[in-house]
Amino acid sequence: MDPPGEARPDLEIITELMLKVIGLYEAEGGVLPEPITKLRWKGWYDANPLPRGAKSLVDLVSREINGWAEADIPDQYTAGQLLASFAHLKDDGSTSSSCWIFTQSYNEKDGNRFYSLGVRYLQTLRKPVLEGGH
Repeated sequence: MDPPGEARPDLEIITELMLKVIGLYEAEGGVLPEPITKLRWKGWYDANPLPRGAKSLVDLVSREINGWAEADIPDQYTAGQLLASFAHLKDDGSTSSSCWIFTQSYNEKDGNRFYSLGVRYLQTLRKPVLEGGH
C-alpha cells in the first residue's frame, strides 16, 4: 500500500537525512567526522539495485539486523550469506550484525521471521480462551 499524499516510509526519510548529514561532514569536516563519513550508508541504502539481494530498504535493514558474513568463512559461510546463529558472530570483522540478539530473525527461507511470529501471535488472540484459562 502506498502512503497517502506526500507521506513516505520512515526508512526513506532517514536515508535521505543521513545522506545529507554524511555529505555535510564530507564537505565541511568537523570533530571526528570518520564515525559519520565511514558509515555503510552512502552507496548502500541508496544503491540501485540494493545490495545483498534485498528487494526493499526494509528487506535490506532486516538482513543487516540479522547479520551476515562479510567475507568467506571456510566450511561455514560465503560472503553475504545470512548468519544462522549469534554464536557464529566473530570478532575479526568477517561477520556483522546490527543487533546480535536478532540473529536468525531473518533468513532466506522465511524472510522476516518476526512478521510470521507476530501473525501467529495475533491469530492466537482470536481463539476463545479455554474455561479457567488466563
